[in-house]
Amino acid sequence: IDQKVFERAKNYLIMQKEMAYESAMGTASSLSSSLFWHGEIVTPDQYRKAINRISEAEVRKALEDIIKGEKTIETVMMSKE
Repeated sequence: IDQKVFERAKNYLIMQKEMAYESAMGTASSLSSSLFWHGEIVTPDQYRKAINRISEAEVRKALEDIIKGEKTIETVMMSKE
């Protein structure tokens, strides 16, 4: 992907997190989820700063590490007709 698409994806994640705080239910859900997964409150501002520190090269490296060495599974879907 090009840099514009990568930046747009990061902005989408940031906006998604910020919109989670638009309602009382969303705020409660986000706060409890943050406490459950991180053991502390992670604010939308902290989330935005963390997302903005991530580079495309880091994402590619993480995905490569996850996928590397795994056998590829190929499937074919066919109609019963």
